[in-house]
Amino acid sequence: RQRVDASHYASLWHMCSALAILAYLALCFSLAADDRRTRWHPAPSALETAEVSAASCGGHGCIPPRIHQMFATAELPARWRDTPILWRAHHPHWNYTLWTDDSLRQLVATHYPWLLPTYDAYPYHTQRWDASRYAMLHQYGGVYADLDLQPTRPIHELIDNRPAFLPRTPNIGLTNAFMGSAPGHPFFLHVLQQLPRYARAWYHLSKHNAVLSSTGSTFIWAMAMGWARRRARPDQPTIIAAADWGKCSICKAASAGSIGGCA
Repeated sequence: RQRVDASHYASLWHMCSALAILAYLALCFSLAADDRRTRWHPAPSALETAEVSAASCGGHGCIPPRIHQMFATAELPARWRDTPILWRAHHPHWNYTLWTDDSLRQLVATHYPWLLPTYDAYPYHTQRWDASRYAMLHQYGGVYADLDLQPTRPIHELIDNRPAFLPRTPNIGLTNAFMGSAPGHPFFLHVLQQLPRYARAWYHLSKHNAVLSSTGSTFIWAMAMGWARRRARPDQPTIIAAADWGKCSICKAASAGSIGGCA
């Protein structure tokens, strides 16, 4: 009897796992078919100036010259210690902030207290790091970059006359490793408001899948495509091709396995 029950439960588990994988793949195919609505076209003179025109960014203003990065503490590992130096060197007049776990939680608690129960309940640190990067961009604006992304030149062309941008990955879909926004942009408020809804889902059967679809790259991809279907064009984050922000152009990988790269 116990062997039959064990076999039955194992079959159910495999069936649920297969359904979860199929649902995830269906979501990815749906998003892939939907994500060609916005394209980025670099301005030839963009690198010559850091000046931006708020009028050309619509009612939300433009991305301010501010760089955000994060780590658990203020003491960076050796492999990333040069990253803040390089960002400051290429952007000497920009504001630079290295957020820590403590300051990230304080950000959420102070400005988004309604999100704090979800934030604290996340089972994985990565989910909190994902959620807080959306909060910092909505609250303060600027550019967020993972620590394994180092600039090879100034990124003025990415923020010129743009209220927000999201990057494609070298493979498929979007990533949240490198994003920009004007403060108060409604897209990132929408993203924050959707986090509790996506915190738990039946298809979160593994850490990798749970992180990607609840707060990570698949989540932001779904948010962007849903937003593009419902909102007017001035509200759309610009989608940047992988080759235009990856290690062969603006950012390079500081370590093996980085998201940044060329198509």
